[in-house]
Amino acid sequence: MPQFLRDRRFIPRFSIPLALGIGTVLGLPMIAQMPAPASSGVLMARSPDTAPAELTTWLSELDAAASGQDLERVVDYYGSNFRSGDGVTREMLGRSLFELWETFPGLTYQTTLQNWERAGGGFVIETATRITSAEGGNDPRQPRLNATVTARQTIRDGVIVDTTVLAEETEIKRGDSPPTVWIRLPETVRPGDDFNFDAIVQEPLSNDLLAGAAIDEPVTAQGYRAPGDWQLETLSAGGLFKTGTAPDDEGPRWISAILISGNGTTIVTRRLQVER
Repeated sequence: MPQFLRDRRFIPRFSIPLALGIGTVLGLPMIAQMPAPASSGVLMARSPDTAPAELTTWLSELDAAASGQDLERVVDYYGSNFRSGDGVTREMLGRSLFELWETFPGLTYQTTLQNWERAGGGFVIETATRITSAEGGNDPRQPRLNATVTARQTIRDGVIVDTTVLAEETEIKRGDSPPTVWIRLPETVRPGDDFNFDAIVQEPLSNDLLAGAAIDEPVTAQGYRAPGDWQLETLSAGGLFKTGTAPDDEGPRWISAILISGNGTTIVTRRLQVER
């Protein structure tokens, strides 16, 4: 279940006037978090400029298949027994991608190889993948996506057999002029510790109002397709200033903010690692 983060006192360092107005609340699509090639930990890695051509070509072809929304071809890059660190199976990946591409047509994928090594007759690689909506859309009701996922994946016999997400940030915008949001959140936190989460609107304050909410959810396979509900509140300051408490158990969390003005909506999600 999602947890709503607690309000905390407005900190003076954010005293620059910020805000937007709320007029018409836009209807929001279901947000499909993007399962991506991924990983965990630190790689005993080689420089990407030493990677063999077979690996760099493989990555380029996977990007091309994803950018072309060729679902069958993309799923073929994953082994039949594939299961990510988040519990996503090959079948679930296919369903999530289909729903994602229905909501965000024209996505472009660009993967940068960061580290690599040979292992078990294949490769273990660390990558950063940027996913962006096509530019030039004329319908402000169409949601736009901008995401970056850093991951480690194990490749054997030309298919991905294991993947773990290291870091993730997803931003979804909708409307004529959605808020520009700056996020402050630690990358990791220890079990049981408090942490601060700030989502600050960068546009100057006016006499208008801003609405928003922040939630904290565990990363689960089901969460890729069924994000938590929002309970909006009217904001007197130019953003959200919240405190959360990490659970006693280790594991990744999705920390999300929604900010709605009269001219648009912005949703930002980051991954927080809870670890000792």
